[in-house]
Amino acid sequence: MLKNLVVKKPQATQDQRWLWLSGSMLLICLLLVAALLFLIGVKGLSYFWPSEHTEGVWKSFFQNIGFFLTQAPMDHNQSGGIFPALFGTVTMVLLMTLFVTPVGVLSAVYLSEFATQNSFTRLLRIAIYNLAGVPSIVFGVFGLIFFVYILGGSIDQLFFSDSLPTPTYGTPGLIWVSLTLALLTLPVVIVATEEGLSRIPENYRSGCLALGATQSEMLWKVVLPLTTPAMLTGVILAIARAAGEVAPLMLVGVVRSAPELPIDSTFPFLHLDRNVMHLGYHIFDLGMQSPVGSDVMPIVFAASLVLITLVLMLNLTAIIIRQGLRRRFHQYSQQQ
Repeated sequence: MLKNLVVKKPQATQDQRWLWLSGSMLLICLLLVAALLFLIGVKGLSYFWPSEHTEGVWKSFFQNIGFFLTQAPMDHNQSGGIFPALFGTVTMVLLMTLFVTPVGVLSAVYLSEFATQNSFTRLLRIAIYNLAGVPSIVFGVFGLIFFVYILGGSIDQLFFSDSLPTPTYGTPGLIWVSLTLALLTLPVVIVATEEGLSRIPENYRSGCLALGATQSEMLWKVVLPLTTPAMLTGVILAIARAAGEVAPLMLVGVVRSAPELPIDSTFPFLHLDRNVMHLGYHIFDLGMQSPVGSDVMPIVFAASLVLITLVLMLNLTAIIIRQGLRRRFHQYSQQQ
């Protein structure tokens, strides 16, 4: 009987091996990210550090940062600051957020709360998941053909026929950049919102309906407020991806040098038809297309540091709002 017994390895030993393996992979990833951030941070900050060590070294350091953030590029982007690129990046990301948030949230609400769960709905979800994996340059080509040539050309014929053949909206501009980014990040917002809706306990919905509330009242006053943290998670991911995209934007409105900002004191103040600069494209142009070559690499690292800082600040703002809403809804749940 003893010979028929199978000797098994202790389960704890196997668990420890998997723990060490997964922990090692995580540590390697963290070290790579830390090394990259350290390199960009050191190289970027060294660009602002004064070459001559004087008594006012810290004052000169912060003055150099202020000059870099508030001045326009000079000498074909080989010197000067990055203010137009920074301003353009923030503007297009904010417009993208205004476009993608309502469309993504309402699409997720329809799929989760109203759509019949049949083969068509499952096919639609598969299409949304696959859309998230489409190369970004494909979105740029679609934006150029549909948004710029078809939609923009139709707007020019209907409302700006006096200006033709000079196009107003039938040419790359800020509005088409923002819409292309919104289309690019739409699957992220839909999936995050739908997952948040699926986590809401069913008794919340049943309780509202039992008390006489309509489905719309139940949705807008109970379910969606509790899903706000998940919505913000999707928006955070969308902002992080949109701020770093370059390839599709070159086709729909991002340029190497923009003579005017998209927002100024001239009516209508926000000029959606203007071309804009983008930090990502500015970094690409400096690092890959500049004839000066290695002489501009300090500016590349400094601009990269600003872009990373900008993304972190936008994400941190959304995370703080999300955590505040989570605490608020958690306290509300405990009171109930």
